[in-house]
Amino acid sequence: MAVLYLVEQGATLRKQGERLVVEGEGEILASVPAVKVEQVVVFGSVQLTTPAMVHLLRSGVDVAFLSVDGRYYGRLVSAESQFGELRLRHLRLVEDGERALELARAMVRAKLHNCRTLLQRAQRERPPPDPVNVLLSFGYTLLAQAIQAAVQTVGLDPYVGFLHVPAYSRPSLVLDLMEEFRPVVVDSVVLRLVNARILTRADFVEQPEVAERPVALTDEARRRFIAAFEERVQTRVTEPREGRQVTVRRLFELQARQVAAVALGQRERYEPWLIR
Repeated sequence: MAVLYLVEQGATLRKQGERLVVEGEGEILASVPAVKVEQVVVFGSVQLTTPAMVHLLRSGVDVAFLSVDGRYYGRLVSAESQFGELRLRHLRLVEDGERALELARAMVRAKLHNCRTLLQRAQRERPPPDPVNVLLSFGYTLLAQAIQAAVQTVGLDPYVGFLHVPAYSRPSLVLDLMEEFRPVVVDSVVLRLVNARILTRADFVEQPEVAERPVALTDEARRRFIAAFEERVQTRVTEPREGRQVTVRRLFELQARQVAAVALGQRERYEPWLIR
């Protein structure tokens, strides 16, 4: 299964037969089997035809809409499945202060452990902060979309978390589950791209007229970052509970299923993923 990133401005996503086709300026930019697409991430001014949207909705494919520079706008989701009991148990778990605190502590412990391990591996000084913060922000946005898709697949409420308190439009559970993956997925990708000079200062443009985003990635640099991010989440790792080899992207869903199992009383506690 694949994630389809639509970054070419002015492009259109169509459904032709059994394939999803991306067209731009009169030519086909990409063509993939529709059944192999598990998520679509749309950046900026990209059009989706009605047949394409109907297919995505009927197939339960998550579609996230972002600005060109990665700010989250919203998502297209199909009709909810029958997850009533799970969501009720989820809310009860959040309201159980002792158990919710235990789960939140596990997530924070994993984040600190994984950050420390990553920094020990790198043993290098970080480059100047502004461009790096742009990369980190963009990477965390991509990570959030991937984890929210996993949370919704499992049937949990993405807006009810344990570590991050609920707030208007804040996907608190998504932010919770991101904690153990931020250093492992995003930070590691940023370090590799910068240290290997795959991305340099020449890949950033200054836009002082945009107060909230004075530095931005070029379109080509954004494509390179997405490619590196996808390479990372498709890396196979050992799933700690059963020792299976799974992709990091698959691990997002397995961790979300752990939360569901704790909520339903099928597991005693949540076990975060710790790197070595």
